[in-house]
Amino acid sequence: MRPSVAIHATLLALTSALSAGCHRRAAQTTVTPRASLEEGHCWWAAYRTAMPPDSVAAHYARAFTALGLTGAGWAQLGDTAWAQAEPTFLSRPEGAGTYAGRVVAYRRGDTTFFRPFNAVGATGPANLGAMAIPFCGDVSRAAKTGGAAPRDEEPDDSLPLWRRRPIH
Repeated sequence: MRPSVAIHATLLALTSALSAGCHRRAAQTTVTPRASLEEGHCWWAAYRTAMPPDSVAAHYARAFTALGLTGAGWAQLGDTAWAQAEPTFLSRPEGAGTYAGRVVAYRRGDTTFFRPFNAVGATGPANLGAMAIPFCGDVSRAAKTGGAAPRDEEPDDSLPLWRRRPIH
């Protein structure tokens, strides 16, 4: 008894559908900054925490959402994880404007190094620093990562990974 062509075609279609559902695409990254807002890091040195990079990214994504930013999400590639939120208009005590946030976290030994970034654009004349600094603090407190940064460390913006972003 020979199986019919219809059974073979059905099994092939089912196998293809199941294997496509199991395939995970690797996160892609880019170093192209967003043109709409000027981004800056929240502290000159990288923060440190015992949390793994994906946990740092997930905590920051939740913090971005809690503070009202839209489109928050995170991605991971190898030992590096990112979280970011889209530019969103917010009315905050320091000033109304467009706010965006991002964090990059990577593992080095038993420590995760991470740097939060933000971008602020005011709707009128404003002191952007007076808007950005409290926003950085609010995001970091909401993220609850337990991160700390040494005060005596030299600034290091040279690592290309600080500029990479996941492409969703």
